[in-house]
Amino acid sequence: MNDKFQGDDHITLTPYTSSVPYYFQATVASSSSMNDGGLPYNSSVCSFIVKVRRADGTTANSSGMVSNSTLNGNIMSVRLNYSTHLDEGLYCMTFVVTASVKGSTVLPLKKAFRFNRVYVER
Repeated sequence: MNDKFQGDDHITLTPYTSSVPYYFQATVASSSSMNDGGLPYNSSVCSFIVKVRRADGTTANSSGMVSNSTLNGNIMSVRLNYSTHLDEGLYCMTFVVTASVKGSTVLPLKKAFRFNRVYVER
């Protein structure tokens, strides 16, 4: 899959950090016989949600970390914020995408894309 997460460095949130833009583009396969995209050929993103958890698997209150999610075609964007509710450490964001496939009668496709690159410092 050639999905396009913005950059490849960690994003560090420190006290007073707010509204840091982050973009993710779900790529679509180039043809019905190719498996070169994160989504099937002829599909488009209908909606998405973002789930946040600590990268080590432990649960944590991530309240306030993600805000202002927007969708423009297959490009999803969110704003990341430091919150005093966040514990220090590495976090995993999962974009849960709902997509439709043109000409398909099946229910909308749901797919998750994960990355572990948001680090919170105190």
